[in-house]
Amino acid sequence: MNNHLEEKKKKEEEEKQRQKEEQGRRQVIHSRLNQFFEKLVSFEIRYNIIQQRLTQVEECQSIFNQSLPLIESTLDSKLGDQKFESLQQNLIQKKQQSNSLIIEFEQHFNNQLKQIQDSIIKQFKQKEEQDNIWKDKIEIDFQNLLKSIKEKELNQVEQYKQLNESILQIKQKDEQDNIWKDKIEMDIQNLLKSKKDSITNQSNIIQPQPDFIENNGEIINNIIKDIYSQTTRQRYVPGQYQPFIHQMQNQSDLAKYYNLKLEQKKTINQYIQGFRKVRGDGNCFYSSFGFGYLQLLIVHYDQNQYDEFLNSVIKKMRFRIQYQSTKIDDEKIETQLREEFIKRLNLIRNLENKVMRQDELFNQFSAYEQNEDQQADGYFYALSTIFFRNLSLHFIEQSEHKDIFTEKDSLLLWEAECNSNEIVISILAQQLKINIIVFFFDKDKFTMMEYNKEAKRKIILLLQPGHYNLGVPKLEE
Repeated sequence: MNNHLEEKKKKEEEEKQRQKEEQGRRQVIHSRLNQFFEKLVSFEIRYNIIQQRLTQVEECQSIFNQSLPLIESTLDSKLGDQKFESLQQNLIQKKQQSNSLIIEFEQHFNNQLKQIQDSIIKQFKQKEEQDNIWKDKIEIDFQNLLKSIKEKELNQVEQYKQLNESILQIKQKDEQDNIWKDKIEMDIQNLLKSKKDSITNQSNIIQPQPDFIENNGEIINNIIKDIYSQTTRQRYVPGQYQPFIHQMQNQSDLAKYYNLKLEQKKTINQYIQGFRKVRGDGNCFYSSFGFGYLQLLIVHYDQNQYDEFLNSVIKKMRFRIQYQSTKIDDEKIETQLREEFIKRLNLIRNLENKVMRQDELFNQFSAYEQNEDQQADGYFYALSTIFFRNLSLHFIEQSEHKDIFTEKDSLLLWEAECNSNEIVISILAQQLKINIIVFFFDKDKFTMMEYNKEAKRKIILLLQPGHYNLGVPKLEE
C-alpha cells in the first residue's frame, strides 16, 4: 500500500513538471509569434513606404510621359536629332533602372516573407513533434501505470487466494482438532465406563435393576403413554432429533451453532465450556433448566442437601398437568406420579460415583422411548417436566408477583411456552439459591442476563427467540 502511494505521488510530481515545461514552451512560442508579427508590421510599413515611392515614381513617369512630346518637340526645335536620341536613351535607362529596383525590392520582400513563413512552419513542426513525443511519453507512462495497477490487483487477488487457502487450512485443522477432541472424549467415556465396570466387578456388587421398568404402576404407565400419544407421538420426529436432551458439544460447536463472532466467542467462552442441545417441543425451558438442576441435585450436592430438597420440596409438591382436553388434578394420581419420580431419583443418586450418576441421569432424561437394554423407558422426562412446571407455579404463588402474574395456567399446560419466563427464572434462582445466567441470542447480537449472582451453584441457559438450550458451565467437572 505504501509503495502504491509513493508511486502515485511520484507520477503526480512528474505530471506537474511536464505541465510546467509545457507552459514554458508555450511562452517561448508565444514570444516568437509576437516577434514574427512585429516583423510583419515592420515589413508592412516598409512595403507601404516603397509603394508610396513607387507611386511617386509612377507619377513622375506619368508626368514625364505626358511632357515627353513637348520635350521632343522642343528638342527637335532646339537640338539636333542626335542629342534627342541621347536624351531619350538616358530616360529609357532611368526607367529600366527604376523597374529593376522595384523588381529587386519585390524579390527581396518575397524572400524575407518566405523565410519568415518557413521559420514559423518549422517552429510549428518542431512543436508538433515535441507534443507527439510528450504524448507518446504520457501514453507510455499511462500504459505502465495501468500495467502496474493490474499487477498489483493480480497480486492482491493472489494474496486473497492465499488467505482463503490459509483460512481453509485453519478450518480443516479445526475440524481435525474437533475430531481428535471427540475421539479423546469418546476414549475418556470408554475409560470411565471401563472403570465403572471394573469397580462393579471388584466390589462384587450387583446393581439393582430399576424395577420401574417391568413393575411400573399401571396408572403411571397409562398416564404418561397417554400424554405422549396425544402430544409428542403425534408428530413425526427423525431419529437424530428424538432425544429430549443431547450429549455435550464443545465450544467450537457452540460458536458454529449460534454463528458467533470472535469477540462474542471470547466473552461466552469465559463462562461456558460447551452446551447441550434440547429438543424444541414447547417444554424446552423445563428440559434445559430441569436437567441442569437435577444434575446439581443428583451429581454435585452432598447427601444432606439432597435429602433436604427431597423432603422439603419434592415430597410436598403437587404433580398437576393439563394436555389437550385432559387435566390431571387428582390427589391419588399426583401421589403416584410424585412417588415414581422420587423412586427414579433415588435409583440414580444411589449409584457409586458421580460419573455413573451423570451417565445414568443423561440416559434416563434423554430417552425418547424404551431403550434396547431396558434401562430407560422414556418416562423420566415427563415426570421431570411435570415436577418443574408445578415447582415454578408453586414459587410464583408464594412470591410478590402472584397477583400480577397472568400466565399461571400456561405453567401447567404441557408443551406450552410462558411469555413471562424472566419472572419465573428470577424466582427460581432466589428460591433454589442458585446463580442462573441467560445468554439471549438475537440475529448477530447477544445479551447476558444474570440472576442471583452471589450464589455458588450455576445454571446457564442459551436462549434464542422461542427456544432454550443448556450451557455447560466452565467449572463443571
